[in-house]
Order: sequence, then structure tokens, then C-alpha cells
Amino acid sequence: MPNNNYYGLRNDEDQEDSFISSAPEASNLYSEFFLGKLASLRKQMEEIDLELEARSSIHKHLVQEIDDQILSASLFLDRLKHWAIGYRVGVDMERNLWERAIADLTKQKRTEIVRCWRDSIGLKEDRRELSREYEELLKRQCLLR
Repeated sequence: MPNNNYYGLRNDEDQEDSFISSAPEASNLYSEFFLGKLASLRKQMEEIDLELEARSSIHKHLVQEIDDQILSASLFLDRLKHWAIGYRVGVDMERNLWERAIADLTKQKRTEIVRCWRDSIGLKEDRRELSREYEELLKRQCLLR
């Protein structure tokens, strides 16, 4: 018959035995939970790292492509350099076209740089948050051992 006082659980051998026998199972459950959560966080951090690398690669490719287009437009503009401004209307129109193209490409390049920076900042914030959560979980796991 169970003891009805506050400390009755300590005095009742049947309940004590069941608690002790279930303790390793509970410990295994906690260990499995922590290991699963740690693996999940690690995987999420790796995915963010891959996204950062992919974004950086795309950024480099886009900036290189824009730089190539700027160089090409500059070469066409240099071809018109020997013509004085106002000498021919057609030459002035073409000069304006290439100058506008260079200005537009330069703006696209700045926009891409800022967009990449914003994307990277967001991904890095997510990574830091996951890293903090990972470290906290490691600390909790060490405390429960």
C-alpha cells in the first residue's frame, strides 16, 4: 500500500524501483532528442553556408558580366573619341547612347553589390541565431550528463 505523506514516493519501494528503471530510458530519450536537435541545427547551418557560397558565386558572375559589358561599351565609346562634340548629330547620338549604357550598367553593378550585401546580411543573421541555439543546446546537454 502506498504511503500517503509527502515523502511517500521515497518510502514506496515499488514506485522507487519503477522510477530508477525508467531513468536510463528517459536519459536515452533526452540524449536522442539533443543529438537529433544538434544534427538538425548543424544541417541548417551547413545549408546556410552553402546558400552564402552560392550567393557569392552568383554575385561574382553577375559583376564580372556587368564589368565585361561596361568594358565593351567603353571600347565603342572610345571609337567615337576623335569626333568632336557637335560635329555630327549621328555621332553625338551614338556617344550619348554608349554613355547612357555605361551609366546604366554602373547603376546595375551598384544595385547588385547592395542586393548581395543585403542577402548575405540576412543569411549571416540566420546563421548566427542558429549557432547561438546550437551552443546553448550543447551547454544544456553537458549540464544533463
